Amino acid sequence: MTSMPFGHGPSYDLAAYVSVAARGLAWPLLLQGGLTKVRTLRAFAASLQDYAIVPPWAAPALAPVLTGLELMVGTLLLAGLASRPVLALAGLMFLAFGLAMIVNLRLRRIISCGCGVTPWSDSPISWPKAIVNLGLGAGCAAAAAVVQNVTLQPLPLISLVLCLGLITSVASYAAALRRYAPRELRALWIEQWQRVHCPVQSATQPAPARIGIPPDSSSIQLEVRSEP
Repeated sequence: MTSMPFGHGPSYDLAAYVSVAARGLAWPLLLQGGLTKVRTLRAFAASLQDYAIVPPWAAPALAPVLTGLELMVGTLLLAGLASRPVLALAGLMFLAFGLAMIVNLRLRRIISCGCGVTPWSDSPISWPKAIVNLGLGAGCAAAAAVVQNVTLQPLPLISLVLCLGLITSVASYAAALRRYAPRELRALWIEQWQRVHCPVQSATQPAPARIGIPPDSSSIQLEVRSEP
């Protein structure tokens, strides 16, 4: 007799819904965040230093580890592999991130969140973001508690997780797009691209001259005064 992946009895439906909801909400955020951090590891390491949770010297080494962990957990959640330990690990990551935000918010520190859910998400930490991370962590932990430790989820549940994840991904992008007008968003994309691919040029780019003031007016004035 084949055993059902979530067990038998009335708890089967509840466990299935909780698992699908937790995985569908968690995997796109983890994958999107990991893919963004792969391209901006230095910026993510700087964000870890700003959080002041780990020693400053450990942040550059910890950044690629956390990035790889996000990518691995997000992929396993989507594929439905090893449900219980992966859900528990995802819950731990979200809870740790939310608690780190709360610590810095209590200290009234304004730092970048380092979420990386969207390529241009460089907004500061906030209480709504901390609450979202704590809620996702609690949801993943609840799913890990009720789901049985099976190696692979059935295909219909994986399809539901994929559909819910796509909806979550579109919603996260839509929420980020609301903060910017199209022109501002394009300028932000260009600035982000220059910061990543042309760090030297963006740092040494001269500031634009103000209209109506010659760039060398001070030198001209000094030359005039020096004449007899």
